[in-house]
Amino acid sequence: MHGSDFRFALRQACKSPGFALTVIVTLALCIGVNTAIFSVLYAVLLRPIPYPEPDHLALVVTASRSGSAEAVNTSQTGALFEAVRDRAPALDTAAHSGTDGANFSAPGRLEYVQQQRVSAGFFRVLGIAPQLGREFTREEDVTGGPALVVLSYGFWQRVFHGDPSILGNAIQLKGEPHLVIGVMPRDFRTMAPVDVWTPLRPSRQGEGGGSNYDVIARLAPGVTWASANDQLRALSAALRDDPAFPREVKDFEDDARFRPERPIPRGLVSLRLIVGLALALGVAAALLTLALDARLLFTLAAVWIWLGLTNAEFFAPRWLKARPFVYLVSHMAITGTPIAIASDTAWASPIGSVTTTTSGSVKNM
Repeated sequence: MHGSDFRFALRQACKSPGFALTVIVTLALCIGVNTAIFSVLYAVLLRPIPYPEPDHLALVVTASRSGSAEAVNTSQTGALFEAVRDRAPALDTAAHSGTDGANFSAPGRLEYVQQQRVSAGFFRVLGIAPQLGREFTREEDVTGGPALVVLSYGFWQRVFHGDPSILGNAIQLKGEPHLVIGVMPRDFRTMAPVDVWTPLRPSRQGEGGGSNYDVIARLAPGVTWASANDQLRALSAALRDDPAFPREVKDFEDDARFRPERPIPRGLVSLRLIVGLALALGVAAALLTLALDARLLFTLAAVWIWLGLTNAEFFAPRWLKARPFVYLVSHMAITGTPIAIASDTAWASPIGSVTTTTSGSVKNM
């Protein structure tokens, strides 16, 4: 848009401020809604997980049924983790906790870092080996085992300036010395940002007595998911009939009996609901745009396409992240669309426009 066009558009928008404001607010809301939709769909459906052979990875979940109701639990007890790990040979299994803050101290440095506790084999199951050193072993990952730590690449660079001699030395976490045994690669990441990993030390008591572990699994070489599922079904039946197997008491049966109006067991939202909501909001945005001005549908489609490209980081995430200014411009360029479209629509509208005839009388256009 040239300078003269911009000034003309601004004058026309000022002549119909209510209409222009309505267009700007409507488009801003549509862009905001579609940004949220694309962010969720990209995170859930489109973005590949950053591990080798992602189709061989899975999260172990348990389902509870009471009549026609069903609840799915994504976190497991220590007893269930041990059962799957030791009695399902089709799967290579590991567990981890959520992230937690920890005080790190060094001479002249004090920092609050993000810590995650993981079981032995966690990095192996994800398919990523430490860049330096090793991960925890089964013999170390037990109650009373040694205090060990694996560093993230970013933490290693930020605090120790990439010094490989940190391996075999102790650092202070939560006031206790932890021996550094490994450093993860630059590109390795988990669901949440993590600075250090320490042994999970899974147990059937205490923390492990409740559903507090997330359990991940990778197919063993040469094994199919069908055979792995058969093993898990057989294991489930065996555990159900084993009176010695510890069970966690939950309120699912009470909810199913006394509170059947709860539509989403355990607060979980299904993928079908997310996709349905996204489609409904997309249709609503399109209908609202059509009612305002049919020409804006092309702009709405362009906005959707652009948002999809920004969520995919234009299929060049590393190149963009290495150039922050280009990254910012590419992701913010779309924000000028509402003003431009509102201006175009405003001068195309006859609302409130007048002309003066040569005789001096005024007539409506």
